[in-house]
Amino acid sequence: MLTDNSNKRTVISGFDLYKAIAATFIAFHHYQQMLSFRFSGMNFYGGRFNFGLFVELFFIISGFLACYTDKSDSRKNSCLKKLRHKLIRIYPYTAVICIIYLLIRSADALYMSDMKQLKALWDPFSLIANLLLVFRGYSFIHTVAINDKNWYLCVLVQCYLFFYLAEWISVKSSRIKRSYIYAALVVLSIPDLLLTEYTMATTCRGLLAFFLGVLLCELCMTAQEKSQEGKLLLAAAGAFVLSLIVFLAMKCKISYIPLLYTFFCLIVVFAYYLKDIRIKYVNTAGRISFSVYLLHPVIITLRGLVFKAAGIDYRPSVWSMLLFAVVVWVISALAYYLIERPVNAFFQRSDKI
Repeated sequence: MLTDNSNKRTVISGFDLYKAIAATFIAFHHYQQMLSFRFSGMNFYGGRFNFGLFVELFFIISGFLACYTDKSDSRKNSCLKKLRHKLIRIYPYTAVICIIYLLIRSADALYMSDMKQLKALWDPFSLIANLLLVFRGYSFIHTVAINDKNWYLCVLVQCYLFFYLAEWISVKSSRIKRSYIYAALVVLSIPDLLLTEYTMATTCRGLLAFFLGVLLCELCMTAQEKSQEGKLLLAAAGAFVLSLIVFLAMKCKISYIPLLYTFFCLIVVFAYYLKDIRIKYVNTAGRISFSVYLLHPVIITLRGLVFKAAGIDYRPSVWSMLLFAVVVWVISALAYYLIERPVNAFFQRSDKI
């Protein structure tokens, strides 16, 4: 979710605000899910609205930024080098958190005398699949997920692979424009509403959100040129999005999902056109949000282990959930400055050598 342009991060304060809010909602969602409790009023898990869908907002923003950075970058790097740079921003830090979580879950399994779970966690194939972020999102891979609440990262890697593959195809064949491939990927992702297999359905939904973000960026940047081609593209894209929403509304089991996608797209465009407004603390929260997304399941599991070892029987509440959010953000901020930034800086230097 971080991008780079001439060694500087692309900063759009609106996107950083959305990422901070979405990460907090997703943390609330998993807090209720992992601790198996419900409120009498609004629920972040198991309620009328699925707050887990805020992951799609991350994907729309990631797709938009991938396209925006690619178009704004004056350097002529190869598609492979761009892809490698993206993966370096994801893999090392994710692997560090995965290992930390593996140790915590192993300690929990030992405390509960669950040798079957401990053996499954340390299975060599499972470890490799988790470190390579291929433990979910594929119909042919079924293994233990160490940080199972973060499995959408497996889909994000797929999105970047498809994105740079489309760019490579357009470079090799001048007749095929990248925007056509992006539109085709959006259309091909729609069948997720017709699938019954959960993993592949949500994988398609991630691809759909990511490439909607890419198309939004193409649309915004072309429309800003104020050319005839830009106006035609704007009209065609509007018709396409309208048709897509109608189709989704007809097929979707949960009627608010098409409206939610539309809302996400609109607020992303709104933030883009206000990109010249910079708010320092919001930008900082946006940078930390990835750590919030990665670490909140780790903190929930660690909390459970500590409470069990101390013999504390505490029923979760609204206040405990709010306190949990504060703790997650504080620990995530420390992790960002002490782990994520140094790790990313090290591997970026190695990439330049």
